[in-house]
Amino acid sequence: MSYRALPLKYRPRKLSDVCGQEPVVTSLINCFNRKNIPNVFLFTGQYGSGKTTTARIAVSMLNCEKGVSIDPCGECMACKKIQNGVSIDVQEIDAATNRGIGDIRSLKESSRYAPVEMRYKAIILDECHQLTSEANNSLLKLLEEPPENLYIFLCTTEPREILPTIHSRCQRYDFKKLDPMVIYEYIKGICDREGLEYEDEALKVIAKMSNGSLRDAIKNIESLRNYCDDKLLKEKCYRLFGVPELAFSYKFVAKIMSKKFTEGFLLINEFTSKGVSPVLMIKELSSYLRDLMVLRVSKEDSLVTYSGPVLEKIRDQANNINSIALMKIMKLFENALSLTDYNIQPSHLLEKVFVESVIVYVEEEMKNEKSP
Repeated sequence: MSYRALPLKYRPRKLSDVCGQEPVVTSLINCFNRKNIPNVFLFTGQYGSGKTTTARIAVSMLNCEKGVSIDPCGECMACKKIQNGVSIDVQEIDAATNRGIGDIRSLKESSRYAPVEMRYKAIILDECHQLTSEANNSLLKLLEEPPENLYIFLCTTEPREILPTIHSRCQRYDFKKLDPMVIYEYIKGICDREGLEYEDEALKVIAKMSNGSLRDAIKNIESLRNYCDDKLLKEKCYRLFGVPELAFSYKFVAKIMSKKFTEGFLLINEFTSKGVSPVLMIKELSSYLRDLMVLRVSKEDSLVTYSGPVLEKIRDQANNINSIALMKIMKLFENALSLTDYNIQPSHLLEKVFVESVIVYVEEEMKNEKSP
């Protein structure tokens, strides 16, 4: 049997398989159970959150040979053709490349005809916000009065760019950005099913760096498996993806608090020489400073992803840092993060922010000493 990539192998086939999108799943189940199914859906959310996959599942729910159901069998001809993308009654179109008025006119023309092999015809229009203005205007009439046997699924990562007139003709479902711990539990289950050995920290790093995209997390698991011989190790994970270790953020903040300029520069140089991206260092530090703020003002451990001795060590640092200085340093890193896309020397940007952070920390300590 030929090898199947993990993102394809573990693509959800039923609504119960969709991860971390309970409001969307519940709403779809209810509208199908009540036979109150709209002809036009708008799925919004970041890349990798499951929009197009859920659209395919909904099409299977409409066309499964056992009848319209919230639980398609996945085994009949209709389900298999839909999931494999080979049904002539289901058109899946990438609006990033098929974005002109001619493409929409072709859709409208084909929608006039009855389904050939399915119960209903369906159109899945991915990245629909990239349609031209002329194409949007052409699409409006089809959305306003779609044929009874046609269902349309518009998917987009940029809902703000969708015309209000198109919005008003759709039932909208928002796919949220997945929490790293939700992604961690999901990819942990995949590793267990695949028989992969792993270190928990490696999976947590992948879950965090995937930025809410489950697809990216599964893809990164596959990349790490190819890099590791037999076990997913945290050291190899850091090396492969160029992600800074947690120890880097802890040591970096410690250098700020101790006002050790030279040691701070050496720390940055140490990690860049290992191949760690300075941009990822800035992102990781920005996230770490947020965690310090939370631990400084809150006793709720569930708000951060650390546990055990690591949590106690970080909490101790949070309790010893100057609160006002911490807030100002967070602002410095937020500003630096916004500049990383345009800065050709991100390591110099990180060094600059480090110096500014030390200055801010010294100033706040001096204010505390002068206050009665």
